Amino acid sequence: MSGSQTDTESAGTWVGLHHTASQTGTHHDFLLSIIIGLGIFLLVVGAVLTWAVSGRVPGIDLHMIGIIMMVGGVLAVLVGFLVPNGDAYSATRTSTVGPATGGSDEKVDVAAH
Repeated sequence: MSGSQTDTESAGTWVGLHHTASQTGTHHDFLLSIIIGLGIFLLVVGAVLTWAVSGRVPGIDLHMIGIIMMVGGVLAVLVGFLVPNGDAYSATRTSTVGPATGGSDEKVDVAAH
């Protein structure tokens, strides 16, 4: 790659022989998405058990189980929205390759937001 070429990759940006990559807390965001999805699932199943199921199971109160599931779903959705997102920090890695020697130099900056 010559010094005048520019190429963009998913992991970062190449500008000449200089590479910069930024990464935020994507794993954290993924877990929060799962928690919110679980909360919505619990809300839906709880609502079905509370209002749509008319059958009886001896010794089990489906209405109460539905209410408990809906409360758990609301709590899960609230936790998913109230927990700080994964953008609380950012990391930037800069790699530079020397044109004469071919040696590389890396620098990592971590900043809190």
